[in-house]
Amino acid sequence: MGYDKIDEKGIIQQPSAPSGVGVQHVVGQPVVLVQQPKVEWNIGLFDCFQDCGICCDVCWCGLCIMSRQCESIVNNNQDTFNVPLCCGLWLAQVFIGAASTCLFTWVLRDKARHKYNIEGDGCSDCCAVTFCGACVVCQLQRETLSRGDNPGYCCCNPSNPPVVVAGGAPAQPGYVPAQPGYVPQQPVYQQGYGTQQPVAYPQPPPAVAYPQPAPAPAV
Repeated sequence: MGYDKIDEKGIIQQPSAPSGVGVQHVVGQPVVLVQQPKVEWNIGLFDCFQDCGICCDVCWCGLCIMSRQCESIVNNNQDTFNVPLCCGLWLAQVFIGAASTCLFTWVLRDKARHKYNIEGDGCSDCCAVTFCGACVVCQLQRETLSRGDNPGYCCCNPSNPPVVVAGGAPAQPGYVPAQPGYVPQQPVYQQGYGTQQPVAYPQPPPAVAYPQPAPAPAV
């Protein structure tokens, strides 16, 4: 008694608690999941003309841009051109029709909403893709740039890319980015009981004014 036993199947059996001895069950603390609030789109659906370069790139190389967006949004690959996906979208558009492209754009917008925690639902995505499919692709291109991702471009460079700061939000007016190599100084704290107190660094002693010698008398 007190040792583990091995049954016929080779399974180790734990010994049972002796009589009169209670078994204490330890219950862990409950895990509280805090859901982050939804945010709005940084780029509006009809803001496509704010960047003529992206607008022309979507009009001339829409399938290539969508394959790049898929790599950036779904696979987190920056500035990557997925050639097999682009060819598959072209073949699906030829043999199935424009409905295949609309379906892929709808799924891509849904993935972007969930990745960046943007408000909306599948119904709004479906309506936007059905009536303004090209505007949705332009919106996704500028939205990924404003969130810190870089899907890249094909034919035209972005003429007015959105400015990105920490957190993926657009820069506010008057924002000045930090210079390269700048490291913010963090306050130093000392560990102790209760709250942490900042370390008081010793200050240099004040300068001592030494008496000056009296001038020599004139002869």
